Amino acid sequence: MTAQRSGARTPPVLLIGNGGPGHIGSFFARALRELGYDFRFIDEAMCFAPPGQTLFRRAADRVCLRPGEIRRFNALVASTAASFAPAIVLVVYGRHLAPETLRRVREETGATLVAYATDNPLVPGASTTSVRRSIPEYDVYASPRRASLDALRARGCRRPVYVRFGYEPTVHFEEDPAEAERAAWASDVVFIGGADEDRVRFFEPLVSSGDLAIRLYGRGWARTSLKRHAGGEVFDRRFRLAMAGTRIAPCLVRRSNRDGHVMRSFEIPACRRFLLAERTEEHLDLFEEGVHAAYFVSPEELRDKTVHYLRHDSERTAMTNAAHDLVTRGCHTYRDRLIELLSHHASG
Repeated sequence: MTAQRSGARTPPVLLIGNGGPGHIGSFFARALRELGYDFRFIDEAMCFAPPGQTLFRRAADRVCLRPGEIRRFNALVASTAASFAPAIVLVVYGRHLAPETLRRVREETGATLVAYATDNPLVPGASTTSVRRSIPEYDVYASPRRASLDALRARGCRRPVYVRFGYEPTVHFEEDPAEAERAAWASDVVFIGGADEDRVRFFEPLVSSGDLAIRLYGRGWARTSLKRHAGGEVFDRRFRLAMAGTRIAPCLVRRSNRDGHVMRSFEIPACRRFLLAERTEEHLDLFEEGVHAAYFVSPEELRDKTVHYLRHDSERTAMTNAAHDLVTRGCHTYRDRLIELLSHHASG
């Protein structure tokens, strides 16, 4: 994907990331186009076949298919960089990008290499060897986890910076569906995210109360004890419909990632839905308690706060509107995050 050159005002950018629905790579590509950058986008979703669904296929992916795909992917990155000559290479996580490829790109183009670590590269099982080995190769390594910066520096990171998640205004906004459609998506509580074991534990007390309409969207819920509440994955308008139909949208961080906030921290307020979030320092930095959001630290507190705010519409509505205004007027889009990341090229 390419935008027209706009002179010296905008350096050429090579973007590498996932362009699939709901992925930050697609949001950054849209922002680059809107801003008039000359850019190329290597879409990982187009470079790798979907992972197998059976145990045999997943094993074959690891042993036979993935290595070939990874080699072709790295060759594509190197050849595209050589022909395009970017001033900036922006990598969204870079799960399959080899450090040797990054070194080659820098040597041949002199580009500033910038990473945005959407997942935590320092957590075993959440990253790959290539991701961890590549950390020292980047000129700038941005993480949405403030607590990870020192550990990244200890791993040889040249310049670790804290860059929050955000929201995409063309995707995350208040949907106003027809009454029949709203009714089809109606719920008291909606959670959108993967079914991590600790997240299952958080929702069990809510479900056991038996009198709340709870919907759980995302990977894995159909394989848990809460499977009767599972609704599959939702993106784009289906994401907005799930939000439009609910009254409370709990926001749980991903403990396996050691997150302090997540993508939903911004997406829920952007869709003008009530933010009931895990109490973390990063959340408290963003949203004032009792003004923009309510907080919980345990499954029982999540249940109790949910019941309370379902019964107090005026409190819930006031905080919902305040958080929506804070997010949508506060430079929290992925276009804003892109500008922040690219600014490190100019600042050296």
